[in-house]
Amino acid sequence: MLEKLAEYWLDSANERGYQSVFLQALLANGHRVIHSTRHSAIEYGKDVVTIDSNGTPCAFQLKGNPGTRLTLKQYRKIAGQLNELVNQPIVYPGVPKSKWHKSYLVTNGEIEEEVQRAIDDFNEGQDRAGFNDRKLEIISRGTLLKWVIDLGTSLWPSEVETSRPLVQLMAEDGKGEFEFQALHQLYISILALDDEKPTAPMPASQLKRRCTSAALITELALHSYRHKENHLAAINAWTMCCAYLIAACERQSKSFDRNASKIFEVSKTAAFEALGDLCLEMQSRTSHREGDYIADLPMYHFRSTLLIGLMSLYWFYCKDNERLAEHRAYIEEYVPHTLKETLPWGEGAVPQILIHYWYLRNMDVSPKPDSIPMTLLNVILSRNSSDDVTTQMASPYYRSEEVARVAYSELLKLHSEPFGGETFRNSSWFAEPLLHLLVRANWKQTCKLYWHNYTKFGHKHFAPASRWCYCLFKTVLGTESTSQPPLTKDWDQLVEEAKDSENRLAPEQFEKEPLVWLLFLITFPQRATPESIRFLGRSFDKTWY
Repeated sequence: MLEKLAEYWLDSANERGYQSVFLQALLANGHRVIHSTRHSAIEYGKDVVTIDSNGTPCAFQLKGNPGTRLTLKQYRKIAGQLNELVNQPIVYPGVPKSKWHKSYLVTNGEIEEEVQRAIDDFNEGQDRAGFNDRKLEIISRGTLLKWVIDLGTSLWPSEVETSRPLVQLMAEDGKGEFEFQALHQLYISILALDDEKPTAPMPASQLKRRCTSAALITELALHSYRHKENHLAAINAWTMCCAYLIAACERQSKSFDRNASKIFEVSKTAAFEALGDLCLEMQSRTSHREGDYIADLPMYHFRSTLLIGLMSLYWFYCKDNERLAEHRAYIEEYVPHTLKETLPWGEGAVPQILIHYWYLRNMDVSPKPDSIPMTLLNVILSRNSSDDVTTQMASPYYRSEEVARVAYSELLKLHSEPFGGETFRNSSWFAEPLLHLLVRANWKQTCKLYWHNYTKFGHKHFAPASRWCYCLFKTVLGTESTSQPPLTKDWDQLVEEAKDSENRLAPEQFEKEPLVWLLFLITFPQRATPESIRFLGRSFDKTWY
C-alpha cells in the first residue's frame, strides 16, 4: 500500500513538494547536503549542492513534471540554466575546488526521447570542447520512485493501524488545522516511541534509517496541505518531525550528532522555509482574513496573534542572514510594537506572545516592552479568579479553535458544557514564568502588587518521566504537578529562583536549538515549563541583568 501511496504522491508533487524527500534520499545514499535553495536559482540554477560519498561535489537542478513528461519545448526553455549548471563552477563555502562537480537534471516525470537525444548531443559537444568531465546526467521519475521505495519498504510500518493514519493525512482537504494525532501515531511506530511498551535496543544503522523514514513520511503526510499552500501545516509537521527525531535518539541513548543530525537539519530547514513561504504570502495579501468575512470574524484575532508570534520568531532566524533581508524588513514593518493586535485568548497563546515580547526587547531596550508580560500576568490572575469558565484563560491543552467555540457558543448555538466541565479557576501554567520574567527585569514593585493574587493560584506544569517523553504530542509517562507559593517571600530569594535557567526536563539538544525549541512550544504549548521559559528568556532577551 505504501508503495502505491508514494507513487501517487510523486505523480502529483511539484519540485517544491518533492525536494525534501529528494534530500532525504541523497542523505541515505551517502551525500552531504551543502546547499538547498528555495528555488530562487541563486547559485547559477543549482537548486541542491552536495558532496557525495567519494568526496565529489554534485549539483542538481530540480524540475516538476508530475504525472507528465519533460518535453523538448520545456527543455529548450531551461537549456541556458543547464549549461550554467554544468559549466559554471560551484562557489559555495565547504565545496572543494580540486574536483569538478557532477551535474544532474532531476524531474519527477518521464523524459521524452527527443530530450534524451538533446542531452546526448549536449554531452558530445562537451567532449569535443575538451570538457569530458563536465556532463549532464538525468534523474527521472523511475529513479526517484525506486529511491523512495527502497528507503521505505523495509522501514515504514505496514500494519493496518499504522497505514491508516497516513491514508487519513493524504486524504485531508489540506485547508484546515494539521492532524497532529495521525502523524504522532506514524512517528510512534516508525521511531519505536510507544510510551506504553518497552522497546528493545536498536542498532545505530537501523536508527538512522528509521529517522530518514520519519522525514519521508512527513513529506508524504503534507501532500494535501502543500496543494492548498497551507504553510502553517508544513511548519507544524516539520517542527514535530524535529522533536521526534530528538526523542528517538534520546530513548535509544544514541548520539544525536551521529545518527540524526543530518536529517534534523533538513527537517529544520523545511520548517523555516515554510515560515518563509508564510512571510511571502502575507506580503502578497492585503488582508489576512480567510473565506467569508463574517464567518471568519471569530478566528481573525486568534490568527493575528499566531502570525505575529511566528513572524517575530522568523525575524530571529532572518536577522543574521543577508539573503533574507527583505523578509526581515517586512517583519519589522508588520509586527506591532504593543499588544494591540494580539489576543491572549488562552494560556496556549502565551508562547506566541512571549516571542513577540522578546522580538520587541531586541528592538527596544527601554522598559516599554515589559508591559507585555505585565499585561499577560494581570490577565491570567484576573480572569482565572472568576467563577465563569467562559471568561477564564483555558489551559494550554486547549487550542484556539476549541476556545473560540466556547467564546462564541451562544452565537453558534452550542449547548454543550464548556471545556467538558473543566474549570481553570485559581490555576495557571504560565503565571510563574511570567512573574520570573518581570523579576529578571527588576520590576520589584509590580511583582509586589501582583503577589497577593499570585499566591492564591496553583501553579501547574507537566514533568515527563523521561526526557524523550517531553518531545511527544501525547504521553502517559509523567506527572502533572501543582505548587502553591507562600504568602510572603524574600525578594532576593525570588531573584535566585528567576535566575535558574537549568534545563532539567527537556532533551539537551533543545538547548542547542532555541529557535526550534520555541517553535515546538508554539506548536505544543502544553510542553512549556517555568524552566523552559526562563531558559528561552535568557536566550532571546539580552537585556536581563
